Amino acid sequence: MAPNFPIIPLDESFELREIRVSDAHEYYKYINDDKVKMFVPTNCLPHNEAKAVSDLIFLINLFKQKRGIYWAIANKSNDKLVGTCGYETWYRSHARLELVYDLAPEFWGQNLMNKALKKIINFAFQTMPVNRIEAITTPDNHKSIKVLKRLNFSQDGLLRQYRYF
Repeated sequence: MAPNFPIIPLDESFELREIRVSDAHEYYKYINDDKVKMFVPTNCLPHNEAKAVSDLIFLINLFKQKRGIYWAIANKSNDKLVGTCGYETWYRSHARLELVYDLAPEFWGQNLMNKALKKIINFAFQTMPVNRIEAITTPDNHKSIKVLKRLNFSQDGLLRQYRYF
């Protein structure tokens, strides 16, 4: 993986950049939106902005500690965080990554996450020793499943009672 955090342009309006502690307010606001939080494991939801800061520090440190990499999806015009995506878990000995992502609801249906995930999937296969990228979603998260299918992910199975929501 590159020594400096990779900034990846998505289009004329958005880019993938390093997450910052200053993103905590926007992250806290959209991750706790009723439309989003229904698809986030309960123990992963920050219940206040201090916990959101702590969560973002964890994500920032993934890259610094070479345990994964996580990007902010940011609006270029105002640098505002609108989502995140990345690899929270890197199983190096198995050359496998777990893809995780979230997006503020006002940006759903605009192809933004599809663009972001395409870029980071290409990044992983080009720069990280990886053979497999996997994603876990709830069976009723139809929008997420649709994004994954567009990216040629295949369903390997149904993990009953795997995570608590």
